[in-house]
Amino acid sequence: MLPNDPIRHHRIKKIVITIIIVPIALFLMLLIVGLVASVFERSKQIRSGNYNIIKQAETNAPANTYTEAEKRLIEGLGTQSFGSSNPKLTIVQFADFACPYCRASFAGFRELSLKYQANVKIIFRDWPGHQYSIQLALGAYCAGEQNKFWEMHDLLYLNQSDSFGADKNDLARLASELNIYNEQFQSCFDSKKHLALIQKNTLDSQSLGVAGTPTWFFNGTKIEGALDKTELEDLIKVYVE
Repeated sequence: MLPNDPIRHHRIKKIVITIIIVPIALFLMLLIVGLVASVFERSKQIRSGNYNIIKQAETNAPANTYTEAEKRLIEGLGTQSFGSSNPKLTIVQFADFACPYCRASFAGFRELSLKYQANVKIIFRDWPGHQYSIQLALGAYCAGEQNKFWEMHDLLYLNQSDSFGADKNDLARLASELNIYNEQFQSCFDSKKHLALIQKNTLDSQSLGVAGTPTWFFNGTKIEGALDKTELEDLIKVYVE
């Protein structure tokens, strides 16, 4: 029996190795396959315009952690803002009036901006990604000259369609609803007075790596994709409560 012992031990050793190694190899293979599938799905969703899958919310981020240089780049000129002059939280939104994902977020966002206006400042910036985005943004900024930016902001989203903005009369009609369709509005719009601001917003967005709309900055923390009211409020509470 002794001569057979080394053989028996060798077989046992091979069995033990097989029991240990094979499951590990299978696990690693499945992990790699899953990772590759996830990357392909992520890429597919991004190409289709769904930025929800790349949300990067850091809900435990402390307030006011970004530098002055970063703050200037993120907030830009801050020409269209709403809320507190001494905020605990500044939310910069890069958005597009022709973007359906921005429209999905806007109603809840506007409601919360009113609810938390004592502690939160909202800054709107452009990321024109559709055919008529610049036309729509020009209309909003021209309305802002008569203190109606946010009212025009809301109307633009409520009237959003694939063709809205193709005709400048679309903007004229909304301006008339707000009682600001006058010589000042017409001159502002026809001269593209605020085009340089839109271009500045776009250039800054490139420096910040903005890849689509909406993209948000919560005190410098970038979050990408549409956010519903509950998600937005959860994020706001991290900074103001």
